[in-house]
Amino acid sequence: MSNEESMKQFDLEQSIMECWNITTDIADLHEAVLEFPDWTQDKTSNVLVGLEQLYEIKFDKCFRNFEAFLKDYYELRNRLEEIESGKGGYIRGYKASGSNRPRNLSRFEDDEFGVPHEVEDDESGA
Repeated sequence: MSNEESMKQFDLEQSIMECWNITTDIADLHEAVLEFPDWTQDKTSNVLVGLEQLYEIKFDKCFRNFEAFLKDYYELRNRLEEIESGKGGYIRGYKASGSNRPRNLSRFEDDEFGVPHEVEDDESGA
């Protein structure tokens, strides 16, 4: 997974977590309504309108992050299917054995940075 792909995944995860803040915001509003003697219906209405607008923005951002993440996922998946089927091409780090077709793609492991690298067979048989 590239750094850009990792950032898109991180952005998606962050935007989902930000959307969950609505429950905390509602609990805070509930507390204000019950605990503050000078709290009015007008204040409650203003807070609710603000929350509606804020979470419209947050959910829109979350959905855009989701769409970008899915787009990248399906592009990569389709590219791997092309390579596995022998339709041509290669991905950096994948080695072809005798043809344009790469070795078994399940033989890749991620390094400490999450970058896949092919695991070579031990030619000595050990």
